[in-house]
Amino acid sequence: MSRFHPQVFYDAQSLVSALAPSMERLHARRILHERLREIIKSSAGDGFDVEDISMLNYAVDLDIAPLDLMIVDNKHPDGLPPHTEFRNLPDVYYPSCIAKCLQDHGFDGVIQSADIQRQDHILMNWKRSDPPPRPEDNAFRWPRYERSPKPEIVYPPVLEATTPEQFGLSLPGTTIRHTLNLLYLYGQRNSHLRLLTSLLYVWMRSWDIKEFSPATLCLLLIRFFQVLPLS
Repeated sequence: MSRFHPQVFYDAQSLVSALAPSMERLHARRILHERLREIIKSSAGDGFDVEDISMLNYAVDLDIAPLDLMIVDNKHPDGLPPHTEFRNLPDVYYPSCIAKCLQDHGFDGVIQSADIQRQDHILMNWKRSDPPPRPEDNAFRWPRYERSPKPEIVYPPVLEATTPEQFGLSLPGTTIRHTLNLLYLYGQRNSHLRLLTSLLYVWMRSWDIKEFSPATLCLLLIRFFQVLPLS
């Protein structure tokens, strides 16, 4: 953005400031965060916590920003050690158990399927007048979710709550905290990254595109800056 007229930067700041979360929205987030923390602690014990990993950690916060949370195992905050016996893990590591716990407290939602629609399949069947594929079209309701028997790299699933309030809850994982720290450090090195991430997210949402999380957009921008010619 430094290559453009300074007014462009001021306009971008004004736009993002106008879309900042209201006090009511911030209060509702805090209340929901605390409620989920109490639910997880009452179910799994004080050895677990719930942290906010939303875009406010690496971008300019927005009223439309999703509430992204993560369950943290305080004993293993950076992930389980090698050769852990998975059969003896606490219930908090199993999406079906957490989903049932949340449903017992009135929440419901979906888990995205691992069988992602590949680009060649979409292009083969997609017509110009067709709407883009939605994540909900390839998701399981919480009670129907089962792990795929296919060999795969296991990454903590995200329970996406749809009612009565929307949020994403990630199970304990090894890379989430490190990724957040990476995004934060890049934002410290590049003063425009936080603002551009929010602007790009606003633009995507204006087209009703919800397939990309704010963290994904931030990573794409980082890659763009890495390959952007200096001249």
